[in-house]
Amino acid sequence: MPIREFTDENGMKWRVWQTYPARGSAHPEALRDGWLTFECADCKKRLVPIPQGWEEAPESQLEQFLASAEEYRRGRQSPPSSPTT
Repeated sequence: MPIREFTDENGMKWRVWQTYPARGSAHPEALRDGWLTFECADCKKRLVPIPQGWEEAPESQLEQFLASAEEYRRGRQSPPSSPTT
């Protein structure tokens, strides 16, 4: 699973990765095909649907995706321990 790290224009460091719900989980229909998770020290956001090409997008595009993402309550899920990029 690709993980990206970037620093936004305010100096906040973010990690971003694709998330897919577990089979049979109680997620809304809109989340069935997964979402892009953004996480920093203070919050977690998700963007639905997963934008095509996000893995190679420049950091400026990741910031635009982040601006469109909605904050949500932190869950038990966390990304793999080391980024691949």
